Amino acid sequence: MLSVQNVVPDFDKKCRKLRHDTGFGFTQRESEVLVLSCYDFEVEKIAQLMHRSPKTILKHRENAKQKTPFSTLMRMATYIWPLINH
Repeated sequence: MLSVQNVVPDFDKKCRKLRHDTGFGFTQRESEVLVLSCYDFEVEKIAQLMHRSPKTILKHRENAKQKTPFSTLMRMATYIWPLINH
């Protein structure tokens, strides 16, 4: 069975880092969705990996975006990528 930990190295560590080092106040689910989005997973695949509906994944992503000054997911990912891979 495919799990998040199998597809993204150090997934839990990256999610914690994102929650604690950005100051944006992301929830655990928001950080998980953002990390997977940074790894270029489509909404449907993220939903499958997290055992959630695609609509829920989109809502987590939108909620996370609202907590940041970034207007697009791409800008947010560009900011996040170096943080979670350093």
